[in-house]
Amino acid sequence: MPTFDTPEPIRATVDIVFGEVRFVAGDRADTAVEVRPADPAWDPDVRAAEQVAVAFADGRLTVRHPQLRTAFTTEYGTVAVRVELPAGSDVRGETARGGYRVEGAVGSCRLKTPSGDIRVERAAAVRLRTTGGAISVGSVAGQADISGNGDIRVTRLGGGAEVKTMGGGVWIGEAAGDLRVNSANGPITVDVARAAVNAKTPTGDIRLGELGGDADLYTTLGAVEVGVPHHTAADVDARTSAGRVRDTRTTPGHGARTVRVRARSHGGDIVLRAVAPTPSSPAPAGTHTRKGTTHMSTTENYQAAERLLRRMARPGELVVGDKVSPRWIDAGTRFWYGVNTPTGRRFVLVDPAAGTREPAFDHARLADALAAAAGQPVDPEALPFRAIEPAGTGVEFDAFGEHWRCDLATYTCERAEAAPPGVPLAIPSPDGKLAVSRRGNDLWGHAPAEGREWALTADGEPGRAYATNPEAVGNPTLLRKFGLPYLPPIVAWSPDSTRVLTHVTDEREVRQTHLVEARPADGGAPALHAQRYAYPGDENVPRAELVVLDVAAGTVVRAQAEPLHMPQASPIALQWAWWSADGSAVYYLSQPRDQRTLTLNRLDPATGEVTAVLSESGDTRVEPNQWMSGAPIVRVLAEEVLWYSQRDGWGHLYRYDLRTGAELGRVTSGEWAVREILHVDEAERTVYFTASGLVADDPYRRTVCRIGLDGSGFARITDDDLDHVVTLAPTTTYFIDSASTVDTPPVTRVRDWTGRVLVELERADITALTATGWTAPERFCVKAADGETDIYGVLYRPRGFDPAKSYPVVDNLYPGPQVNRVEPGFDPGGMGLDAEPIAALGFVVVALDGRGTPGRSKSFHDASYGNLGDAGGLDDHVAALRQLAQSRPWMDLDRVGAFGHSGGGYAAARAMLTFPEFFKVGVALSGSHEPRIFTHGFVETYDGADPESWARSSNPDIADRLAGKLLLVHGEMDDQVHPQHTLRLADRLLAAGKDFEVLIVPGAEHIFIDCLAYVRTRCWDFLVRELMATNPPTYRPSPILLDPELLSEMFA
Repeated sequence: MPTFDTPEPIRATVDIVFGEVRFVAGDRADTAVEVRPADPAWDPDVRAAEQVAVAFADGRLTVRHPQLRTAFTTEYGTVAVRVELPAGSDVRGETARGGYRVEGAVGSCRLKTPSGDIRVERAAAVRLRTTGGAISVGSVAGQADISGNGDIRVTRLGGGAEVKTMGGGVWIGEAAGDLRVNSANGPITVDVARAAVNAKTPTGDIRLGELGGDADLYTTLGAVEVGVPHHTAADVDARTSAGRVRDTRTTPGHGARTVRVRARSHGGDIVLRAVAPTPSSPAPAGTHTRKGTTHMSTTENYQAAERLLRRMARPGELVVGDKVSPRWIDAGTRFWYGVNTPTGRRFVLVDPAAGTREPAFDHARLADALAAAAGQPVDPEALPFRAIEPAGTGVEFDAFGEHWRCDLATYTCERAEAAPPGVPLAIPSPDGKLAVSRRGNDLWGHAPAEGREWALTADGEPGRAYATNPEAVGNPTLLRKFGLPYLPPIVAWSPDSTRVLTHVTDEREVRQTHLVEARPADGGAPALHAQRYAYPGDENVPRAELVVLDVAAGTVVRAQAEPLHMPQASPIALQWAWWSADGSAVYYLSQPRDQRTLTLNRLDPATGEVTAVLSESGDTRVEPNQWMSGAPIVRVLAEEVLWYSQRDGWGHLYRYDLRTGAELGRVTSGEWAVREILHVDEAERTVYFTASGLVADDPYRRTVCRIGLDGSGFARITDDDLDHVVTLAPTTTYFIDSASTVDTPPVTRVRDWTGRVLVELERADITALTATGWTAPERFCVKAADGETDIYGVLYRPRGFDPAKSYPVVDNLYPGPQVNRVEPGFDPGGMGLDAEPIAALGFVVVALDGRGTPGRSKSFHDASYGNLGDAGGLDDHVAALRQLAQSRPWMDLDRVGAFGHSGGGYAAARAMLTFPEFFKVGVALSGSHEPRIFTHGFVETYDGADPESWARSSNPDIADRLAGKLLLVHGEMDDQVHPQHTLRLADRLLAAGKDFEVLIVPGAEHIFIDCLAYVRTRCWDFLVRELMATNPPTYRPSPILLDPELLSEMFA
């Protein structure tokens, strides 16, 4: 790291091609420069870092790529530059792609980037330019010239300023000098303007909280609001075509001084109101807002929250290139994928062996060709198809209700004959010649090319159906909403495409529960819907009898063993049953109802004979994976078994003899956990896997590793601090690796098993995400309530964060214990649906995984066993928030709320009832408040078989402890967590004389799929009213429609 003596402020210039630059100004007499590759494992990044030249002379520092003005290519690598320098130094910079961050107080600041964010804490003067990012500034003592293409936020402007943005909104806390501001596509807000203001926007609102000089304001479609201080007169010239002009001041036109207001709007109201004057702020070291100032959630906040809520439902709108879903071709040696973009979709073709990634075709030429052939307009940025099928020198697809083939040599498109359609809701064989479907409770075989079909079974009956999940997890309400009679059968085809492994699901004696649909789709009388749903302790629970069907012959072989206990979904769907590689055997895992023993069994598909291969027992549940939905970490080899066990307190691999079941030796060891077996090279005697706990700063991040089957030769294939998510290819020569952290967007690459990068696929573009005002969450580690155990979480700062303000805090809960609340990578996952939108409203949001959740040691996870009411450690949450607030005075612990859905809804209400002095407001959606009427499999798995433990976990039993404000929300047709959970809690709250609010949503299922925006807006309003103590805006988000690919994945 080059270091130079600099007792006085200097001028520092950093010009690079691609990268992120951070200037850190402080009380120091030297300057230090660090240049490193963004990814040490990516050769272009390493080469780019090596080419950066650092020089210092005559008080001027330069950090520069010599190719800055010529190397505009994605093949050029990315670097990270950090410059630590004396306070008051001038900083300059230009980059072809990347962001700038300036911390501390600097002199003049001139930064430019075509694609990236710029953040500046304090400067004497600024000139900032970005055409593809957002800009955030703390305070500027003098002149400011700011231009961007996303949101622009400035806490204080001390001199004259010009602010422009082409693609976002503008917020300015205080403007002490004359201000010109222009937003081409968003609102303009100035809290305090002490001099003249000229503001223009075609589409957004203009709001001046307090006006101290003349104002010229123009908006085409928006509204105008101006606050005039008491004892100030206003000369008003206001006109609007479609709205109204309203002056709400009680004594307009009288005061010690006069300001001129000229306002124009074609489509909105113009409102003048009286306000109390705000004292001037000290400058430039401070910001305009004083701690304790009332904080409000505005229409702009709600609009940002709406866009962030859509993030999970509409991939590609806010983050481009963060996910790659490969579609394999040529036996897996090549693949194509589609990338959703804000304007459409692009298709990419990849050949890992050749190291190439290129457009699957010329999108513009194909669009022209298809438009000419179809006689309809075609946008190359939004092609009218979502999937392609490479065919020789062309490509085939479905568009405009027809099948097309486009020759990529001549770019001519013509109508083509589509492949014969498959059997609806059927599972085809690997060779495509046969298929299996459901009819009623039985299975049918099909030969699509011959047009033949035949019954495979005939003994199915109500409550005893082939190839189904138990009704408790079958999503019957969602199926009705989407018009599906049932899901495809749950079967596993043999490698030779002749037989299927499946099961009969027997629920004939299982308890029946009922849901009442007040307004069915036909508009008739209320409908009663029955559902088989076992409660904890019920004698009769769902069971699965494994069967093997020879599809062509129509013969059935039944397993000669006791039916399997089904605590959750189908054993085949969960991959607890599978074919051997050669199809000579079926292997499956089984457990007794208390789940304290796990057995690997071998089923002879010809005779049905079952033999136990090996077994393991423990004092609590014995799991093949810590996550309920995760595939078992078990691999049957030619003569051995790789077996996952937590017998030493950590999840590791052991080797067993397949024939005798004898243990042959330990494979992995250490205070870390195996997460997934990726590939076993039996010839080289090596297993490749992912593991967590190897990154010192974060025990949840996954690392790709290898080790010999004899336990020797351990190595990390991805030797960095990122979280790695792996997608396996049909061929064993490569894998797809997506690497990220919570604050580092993912980079997706193809690697071979040495870790060498074959080709880079995508670097996620978060320009649209940051334009909402989003900032990356902070990963933190604090101590649990025991004062000893490390626990981890993330903290989301509120939109427009100002450290001088005081913000209410929301704990976004999900207790597990079957999954984690917080993902270690950039994608917040389904459990992270709410944190970002709530932060956009103006709250500090915290999410964490306390004791009793998976991903760590066995003892850490077992902290909730027999103690389900404290899963995720509510006392850990309280301890964590108190520790965080000690170093973050802007967290107001007098205003703490709890928010959660499903198990998180249970935890939110639980927090209000068990820590009423700490949690003041709670929102509980779809909460499983009463374990004694929840699904037996979940409760018995994670709480054991003791009814007294279930009672201790009941929320209704402690309803009399409520002290704060509580909102309960539930779907009328929630068939996963029945609405009686919320109604029973409500009943006990009524009996205790407690005030609370409840919303039962007609027709809604567990996740509110067709009314998500409405339900979340009601929850936001409640938080804003009760935790911010202010009225929410009248803005209502639009309904959110799921992306078609997500819908297809839900029912795949």
